Amino acid sequence: LARVIEAALPKISPLGQNLVLRIIMAFVMQSLMAVITAGTTAGFGDTQIFADLWWNALVTSFPIGLAMALVMTTLIRPRLIAILRS
Repeated sequence: LARVIEAALPKISPLGQNLVLRIIMAFVMQSLMAVITAGTTAGFGDTQIFADLWWNALVTSFPIGLAMALVMTTLIRPRLIAILRS
């Protein structure tokens, strides 16, 4: 995903690319977690209830996911890249 962002947004600074990466990572992670939570809570039978629960779970957990993505892209990812390059 980082390579795709670098190729699609070459004129943006690395910090800006990391911000875009963080937001996308947080949205994807929290969307998957919201699907699991809504599916476990209400099941997949009634789509309206499922969609409402999914949206509530996504909106509630998105700030936490954004913080997790921040830590992953600023602390963990550079260390993993350094380890893989050595």
